Amino acid sequence: MTKLALRESQQSQFRSAGTWKLEPGRALTLHPTGTGELRVAQGRLWATLDGPHSGSLPGLGDIVVEPGAALRLRAGQRVVIEPADKGEPAYFAWELAVEPRVVPCWEPVLQSWRELRSALAQAGHAAAGLASGLAAVGLASLPRRMPGSRVAA
Repeated sequence: MTKLALRESQQSQFRSAGTWKLEPGRALTLHPTGTGELRVAQGRLWATLDGPHSGSLPGLGDIVVEPGAALRLRAGQRVVIEPADKGEPAYFAWELAVEPRVVPCWEPVLQSWRELRSALAQAGHAAAGLASGLAAVGLASLPRRMPGSRVAA
């Protein structure tokens, strides 16, 4: 794998794919509808979380999220973020948490049944088309009788 050496001035231009840039002096309020993680790709974020700000409970109040770190947020939890370093933007990504889904053991059987039912319906449609085509060919090959003509006995 090739590594690129970037000068510090070039690194400030860098933006990872799938990240958002938050300019210095700007703030953003997030209201996640699902549980997920706020990941910092570059720079540092100052995050102010909803909730009681008294006591020493972790995850409440103001925190700084370092590059490479993630802040887990619950659905409906509000957070205000802004760059923690003066004059430097911060780049971040929001990733929804994947909820584990239990697949019942009979799910593959149901899927196979659906596929078989669809295939049988298509086969029936094809068979009807074939029968119709053969009937048309058979009728077209019969000798035609002209009105007033007689068939010899």
